[in-house]
Amino acid sequence: MTTQGDTMNIENITTADLLAEIARRIGNQPESTPVKWRIVNGYTIKPAADLLMADLYRADLRGMDLREAILSSANLYKAHVSGADLREADLTDTDLRDTDLRGANLGGADLGGADLEDANLGGADLYGAILIDTNLYGANLYGANLRGANLGGADLGGANLGEALVNEITRITLPDGWKIEAGRIVALEVER
Repeated sequence: MTTQGDTMNIENITTADLLAEIARRIGNQPESTPVKWRIVNGYTIKPAADLLMADLYRADLRGMDLREAILSSANLYKAHVSGADLREADLTDTDLRDTDLRGANLGGADLGGADLEDANLGGADLYGAILIDTNLYGANLYGANLRGANLGGADLGGANLGEALVNEITRITLPDGWKIEAGRIVALEVER
């Protein structure tokens, strides 16, 4: 895509290019975007971004740097956020149902009241995260780092907690069928 004054060459234009050009023309986007920034669904994705109530439904945020971003009450339903850096981000009351967060870094993030039903958090780092009253029903937390996390009041029904890492300051009430053994959550053995 090329632009000249107020005209655009629309050969081979993508939706992302069009949204970026619209944002630039209304003053929401600098002439050139820093390398690690991206326009997604019309929002500038960057560290410490204010994305309060943003609609990022099915957005591709894989590997993005969203440290300290404000995503409170945002819609990330079915988004692809694997490998993203969300350390210290505000994700309170955010819709993260069916979201792919595999390997994401959520250390110190506040996910209080968030809906993570059926989300994939396999291998995610939730060290010191706040997950108070979070819906994790059916979520995959296999191998996730929950050390120091506060899961007080979280719904863990149907969640896969296998091999998740915990420590003495992790606040968690395990659902039936799970126990902590040597700093890992493991399934209880079924007697035959």
